[in-house]
Amino acid sequence: MAYERTRTDSSTVNSGYAKYTTGVPISGNNTSRTIRTERCIDVVRTRREGDNQDLSIYYYAMSGGRINGQTRAGAKFIDFLGTGWGSQSTFGHYTGLYGNPSDIAVATSAAARTNPSRPYVDVAVSVLELADLVHSIKSIGDTILRKAAARNLELQFGLLPLVGDLDKMCNFHEALDIRLEELHRLQRSHGSRRTKQHGTFSKSGYWQFQAQTQGVNASIRSYSNTVQKVSSHCRWLPTGSFRRLGNDAVRRLASDALLGIVRKNWFRADMSTVWNAVPWTWLLDWAGTVGNYFAANRNIVPCYLAGCSVMRETTTETVCDRETGDGLVVDEAHVIFRDRTRKRVLIGPVAQFPLLSANQMGILASLSVTRRR
Repeated sequence: MAYERTRTDSSTVNSGYAKYTTGVPISGNNTSRTIRTERCIDVVRTRREGDNQDLSIYYYAMSGGRINGQTRAGAKFIDFLGTGWGSQSTFGHYTGLYGNPSDIAVATSAAARTNPSRPYVDVAVSVLELADLVHSIKSIGDTILRKAAARNLELQFGLLPLVGDLDKMCNFHEALDIRLEELHRLQRSHGSRRTKQHGTFSKSGYWQFQAQTQGVNASIRSYSNTVQKVSSHCRWLPTGSFRRLGNDAVRRLASDALLGIVRKNWFRADMSTVWNAVPWTWLLDWAGTVGNYFAANRNIVPCYLAGCSVMRETTTETVCDRETGDGLVVDEAHVIFRDRTRKRVLIGPVAQFPLLSANQMGILASLSVTRRR
């Protein structure tokens, strides 16, 4: 039976000397300070219960920051670590990292990117879009501005996708070999396992760290930088008799998946094909993950998503400046605070609002111009 386990380790040092010249101790005098903490929370399980369980790893370490000297008010410090160092949470991570997707958005994108049925050149979508392209060319406006806008739409939705597909077709055999290798892995007992990177997000800024308040007001200018790396891990398992298929049958399936069609049944379109063929669905996908959700559920190759985990590694490094004044010297301090997490996440369409790219803004502008009366 699986159960959660917590393991910890830490290092402590003496806080040092802090007294008034009258001999009265200052808060924190001759106590202990934790300068390193490590904690790992994982799941102990049997082989049958499977790996890739939830995981949380915590790390904190600091150095420097000692106070030395004597104030005019008669407070004396010798290699003293202020009481502010007693709270590790003070050096936590920045939140609200710009552009950082939610766990569900990451998992849905990962499933779409690792689905063995994902297309390389989506022939079905290209065929369905052809009528829109012809109609767009026929409906070009009379004014120069409208003609330029219409030409831009022709370029974005006609010529550029065509050139891109032709370029991909030149490398189709290479892509087929790679997909064949992936499908052969899918036939094995553990299925297909894929890890994907989803970006690095950061935030930084200056702030004031209150190292000590009794005996002296030691407010230290500090700089923190938070960086989070986001990745995912998906596992696909076959269904039906896929594991028993021979090389020729697997090769046909790989080719169908790359082309986004079902051999001998070109009119069998899944929701991913329909969604991509509908004009301007990219704009809806800008505010959500509907397209990724449909792509994740594409099933030309008979398999299913056995699990998806989202991993986040967040590191915050802080530097506290060296400060002098009122007879005291506060040494420069360095702090590293790191979290690593792994969570199992379900896929689904979610809402998000990133900025449009310059190219997408150009498409919107052209569409607006051609729609004017």
